[in-house]
Amino acid sequence: MNNSLMTWVIIVHCILLLGMFDVYFKSPIVPGLPTVGSTYKTPAKRLVLFLGDGLRIDHVYQTCNVPFLRYLVESGRAITGISHTRVPTESRPGTVALAAGVYEDPSAVFKGWQDNPVPVDSFFNRCRQSFAWGSPDIVHLFSRNATNIDARSYKEEDQSFDPHESLKLNQWVLAEFENFIEDCKHNSTCRNILNRDKISFFFHFIGIDMAGHKSKPFSESYNKHIQLTDDIIQQIVQIFNDYFKDQSTAYVFTSDHGMTDWGSHGAGSDEETKTPLIVWGSGVKNAEETDKTDDFAFLKNTSECSWTFNLDKKFDVEQADIAVLMSTLLGVDIPTNNMGTLPWRYLDFKTDTLLSAMLLNLHQLLILYHHLESITKKQVMSPFFRPFPSPDIEQIPLAYAGVATDVVKFVQSVVKGDPENLVQVISEHIMLVKEGINYYQTYFQSYLLFLLCTSFVGLILIIAGKIYLRSTSPVWIEEERQKRRILYYIHNIKVTAIEQFFVVLFLIITGVHLTQTLPISYYIYAVLPVILWYKAIDFWSLTAIVVQLKSVKWTQALAMSFFLVIGVELLYLSFFHRWLLSVGMVALSAFPFTIRRNRNFRIAPAVVWTVSCLALSVFPLLPTVGVAKQTFLVISSGLLWLIIISVAVNVTMDAPIGGQIFSNLTRIQVVLINAAIASVIFVDVFAAHNSVFRLPGRIFSWAVLVLDFGVLLLLPDSPSARMFNLILAFGIPFLMLSTSFESLFFPILTANMVSWILLEKSTSISDRRILFNHTVMSYLHSDEIRRGFFFLFFILFSFFGIGNIDSVNSFDINWVRCFIDVFSPFTMTTLIVLKTVMPFFLVACALRLIVIHTRVDGVKILLISMVMCEIMNMLFLFMVKNSGSWLDIGKSISHYVIMEVSSLCLVLLYNAAGYILLPLGVPDVI
Repeated sequence: MNNSLMTWVIIVHCILLLGMFDVYFKSPIVPGLPTVGSTYKTPAKRLVLFLGDGLRIDHVYQTCNVPFLRYLVESGRAITGISHTRVPTESRPGTVALAAGVYEDPSAVFKGWQDNPVPVDSFFNRCRQSFAWGSPDIVHLFSRNATNIDARSYKEEDQSFDPHESLKLNQWVLAEFENFIEDCKHNSTCRNILNRDKISFFFHFIGIDMAGHKSKPFSESYNKHIQLTDDIIQQIVQIFNDYFKDQSTAYVFTSDHGMTDWGSHGAGSDEETKTPLIVWGSGVKNAEETDKTDDFAFLKNTSECSWTFNLDKKFDVEQADIAVLMSTLLGVDIPTNNMGTLPWRYLDFKTDTLLSAMLLNLHQLLILYHHLESITKKQVMSPFFRPFPSPDIEQIPLAYAGVATDVVKFVQSVVKGDPENLVQVISEHIMLVKEGINYYQTYFQSYLLFLLCTSFVGLILIIAGKIYLRSTSPVWIEEERQKRRILYYIHNIKVTAIEQFFVVLFLIITGVHLTQTLPISYYIYAVLPVILWYKAIDFWSLTAIVVQLKSVKWTQALAMSFFLVIGVELLYLSFFHRWLLSVGMVALSAFPFTIRRNRNFRIAPAVVWTVSCLALSVFPLLPTVGVAKQTFLVISSGLLWLIIISVAVNVTMDAPIGGQIFSNLTRIQVVLINAAIASVIFVDVFAAHNSVFRLPGRIFSWAVLVLDFGVLLLLPDSPSARMFNLILAFGIPFLMLSTSFESLFFPILTANMVSWILLEKSTSISDRRILFNHTVMSYLHSDEIRRGFFFLFFILFSFFGIGNIDSVNSFDINWVRCFIDVFSPFTMTTLIVLKTVMPFFLVACALRLIVIHTRVDGVKILLISMVMCEIMNMLFLFMVKNSGSWLDIGKSISHYVIMEVSSLCLVLLYNAAGYILLPLGVPDVI
């Protein structure tokens, strides 16, 4: 592919991918907001937050795991409810929502993998003094550059997935707190701090999350970690009662996110987004006085360990509401960027104190609303500004002094002096202000969506034009180019009418953006469609498409278009109904029997293709998550690789395929495959039951991986031999990164790709049906369209061999068991991405080898695949949601991101395959 075109495609897709996040997930953090000081006094002098990382709500309310917390609730001493998290259900966004009342944008997930503090106001820094114990990734989120937060953590390398080691992490929190209290008993400065008001304590228990990842939520290990956490909480509460005898401590227990049945999180299922909330202590209302709710309906599948409290007297909150709840219980200022609403039913406050707290919440949100409104006014020219379409919001007074008195008078006038309705009216005003905040946070959404859509259409036209260019005589195009130009002379410079129009449009857009203070990214989104449409319209107008359409063979073109539309629609719908990919694969199994054959046709590749297609069609129907580890299937895949090698060595694609180098490398890889099998057996059988074997097992696995990739430096010159050795080099780590039947996917896909290559070599020239016929050099073969569809189909299908396209959280932490057993997100992600990309690269290499053997235009095939991909991209852009259930939102984002990344992968993988399969000295036939 032309380097300039490839560069442009990559740049445009990066812009379109980032653009979706600008449209739907603008960062909600607004710096520089003024604080609103609290004027009321609350019963609690200190607050304790317990966070059970990765704790599922059903493992609290339907089990016997938490006897202490259960006693508090069933005795009426505590109030319980459901805390609703948002996607992505990860530790960093969840903790930020709890502490700051802010839902960070999805990019915050990646920040959580770094030593990166949260640049936002939080409950902890609003306290007079805060103390925290737990994981370094969590407790230090708010402690950087904060003098009033004392955060203590264990080392990152201590976060082992070993069940016994992860138990010690929670025990470390208790031990450190006990030591802290003992030190304070002999330290007057520490005692003085603890005896003051507005002090907070944060206890983070990561052991539950690690046990869930490693052993899954329904394992004995997961339940054991929950039981230990409950016991530790009871001991900590007893320490507080013994040290502070004033009964002025409020307690909050919750989780940052839940967990799926297969031990992951990040998406929007009920198991991930619904977490327990238990509140008790000073300032908390008795449980029997709370209102009715029905959001516990999904918990009513009772078991013998189910709790006996009345579910109808519990209610739910949003996760961000907990930040307001904690601030109110302790009487500190609400975080300035908070988007939560005070859950007042939890509070045992006097009426005037409760009203003051709610008015403080309203005042804080009003400041955020007016600040966002002011920012938007400055960014947009006055004629274009559209204010929030609700005049009622302007009637809510924002008094800069004595706000409580003014707002109370206003509310009382609305409800005609009935104080019993004050709380309800304030709640309605809070909801109205939050709608206004959301309006300004999404103010540019429709505008940006329009720009992205027009960019997609322009890109599709350009790629289609490039296909047309490679299917038509260059001489004829140049003749039409000169014939149909409309030229103007400006200072003796020839300018076409199209150029003149787009230059004027470009200048208008630039001028409008210069007069506004919009982000530079918005200017890029506005200019991008101008550039793309200029190239598209200029090309199509100059090549006289109307003339060329007269030469189309409409019967064949319409037939091919019909099947192409059906295929693209099948790929699109497969994102919602995975079984459709099985239908597609079954249909492809008949491909060898629909083509005309030349004298090189062999029945063996046709049989292998059909059998492998039918075998692959099973994978989309299998569960991609929640599958138990099945070592014998992984071993079977290793044996299958040995069979493939044996067959390939005896019946090669070329004769000789690669000489002595190929033979020697293949022997080495046979040894490495056996070593990989031994590594899996060693880790799953011995190391899993005895920690002594874990370190030797990891060292051996890494040694196999390094030696395997070292083979890539010694590949033979023959493209076929290079591809075969490359496949084996990828198959070895794929085997070691597998846990169950997905280990069989890669060798079966390999057999399928090899048979595809052999079948394409035997395709008859007469089967290349010409759809366009203007000159000798003007043609577009049906084979090229078919190969382009096959390429895209197999790229998307490959994802189903190892993961679930509906969700990005279907990857199993046990995949990396051979290489790592401590929490190391970067290493884990690298290995998981490596496993995911391997089948894609296999498909790209197969297409490259087909191009080499059949001497067809590979770039044209790639461009045809890209057109299909762009059409699906645009469809998924319209399907992205930022409202509704979080499961639907998460799925829509995943679909768009997957297709955008697929577009980039088509280009990058095809070119990477070319560099690997075509070494120096072997000419590229493209």
